[in-house]
Amino acid sequence: MRAAAPDQVRCLHLLIKHNQSRNPISRRTNQAVTKSKEQAHADLSALQSSVCQENFAQLANQYSDCGSFQKGGDLGFFTRGMMQKPFEDASFALQVGEISDIVDTDSGLHLIYRIACGESAPGGGGADLVAVMFEVHGRVQGVFFRVHTQEHAQHLGLTGWVQNMPSGTVKGEAEGPSGQVEKMLHWLRHVGSPQSRIDKLDVLEKKSITERKYSTFDIIRKKR
Repeated sequence: MRAAAPDQVRCLHLLIKHNQSRNPISRRTNQAVTKSKEQAHADLSALQSSVCQENFAQLANQYSDCGSFQKGGDLGFFTRGMMQKPFEDASFALQVGEISDIVDTDSGLHLIYRIACGESAPGGGGADLVAVMFEVHGRVQGVFFRVHTQEHAQHLGLTGWVQNMPSGTVKGEAEGPSGQVEKMLHWLRHVGSPQSRIDKLDVLEKKSITERKYSTFDIIRKKR
């Protein structure tokens, strides 16, 4: 039995616009969208075949035509009446962790990923966003550790940065759903890049956040 519908939900979405969209300008590229609706559907169908919970935010950042692409498609919490009806109906019909089929609105074509629900203030629920600052000690420089860290973070849908430090450690910040951040910390502590030797992982700070500060996960090559 499906749970009763909540008063509000929190979703990520990936929007592909077409030349019949009510505002056929991509907020990601700031260029006019000339593709047909049929081509937009084909493009989104291709993404749909590979999208999952772990990479949804990354794909939204890379391909969505909505301004929310900068936050991995995160629309925050919203209630009924705030979105176009087809989008609202699809969002509230999803269970937490589910991804919709293609949804057609006046804005374009969407995939929707519901990450939280609730009847209280935004921020509750099992898909809360967190940010962690970390520092990895060991043989972690000169062994492509930053590259592998970036790739793993992107695979998990996380945003943030990683950087070599003068002391010989690697320091970084990762933000995203708490469960995905915990997977990242486990990888940093126990796996790492193939040639690395991890002696210790320090979690310097961990805090709950209401929105992401970064839109990508980057390798920093200058002092932060």
